[in-house]
Amino acid sequence: MLKNILTLIALLLFNVQMALAQNISNDDIKETLDFNAGTAAYTLSTDLPAGSTLTWSIDGKTIADGLSADGKTLTVKLSKTTRSATVTVTPADGEAQTVKFSIEPKSYGADYD
Repeated sequence: MLKNILTLIALLLFNVQMALAQNISNDDIKETLDFNAGTAAYTLSTDLPAGSTLTWSIDGKTIADGLSADGKTLTVKLSKTTRSATVTVTPADGEAQTVKFSIEPKSYGADYD
């Protein structure tokens, strides 16, 4: 009986983790600007199931540089052009989900004086 209850609890927790990964949106991408360093950081702020992998792309090219140790934050240099970015979350045992967002150009005086 106890074994069945523990199995049921494990399955429920697994389903909750899968739902978290499958429900990410643009609202889960947080931007942090550092004008002193000339960078913008984009962080996926939601919890992910254990074993998930993250793949970040800018203008269709997979990015490996500028990733945090856990892969949840991408830091890029500020630029003068709008860039198209994506982050793809692939759970260990589930379907991948991709969120698209734009990396907008920032200027020191226009956006933050």
